[in-house]
Amino acid sequence: MWRPRVIARPSLSCLGKAGACFTHPRRCGTVLGLSTLTIGLTILAFKLVADSVGSRLPLANWIMIVPPVTLIQLLPISLAGWGCEKWYW
Repeated sequence: MWRPRVIARPSLSCLGKAGACFTHPRRCGTVLGLSTLTIGLTILAFKLVADSVGSRLPLANWIMIVPPVTLIQLLPISLAGWGCEKWYW
């Protein structure tokens, strides 16, 4: 039998713990700082890889390009159902 409360309880618990990160200013600052550092290192990695293959775009271009592209990569988009299956070889 399907019980919505049993299924939803772990998700609500996780949301409550995630919300606790933002109730304290120090924790919120730490999370924000680590997120900013992660994005900055991702941008730097893209720039260094591009420079190593001969692309000479300035850092300002990478700062504008990388964050939207990484967000778009997270969207679960498929064309005509392609990409929705797991392949077992």
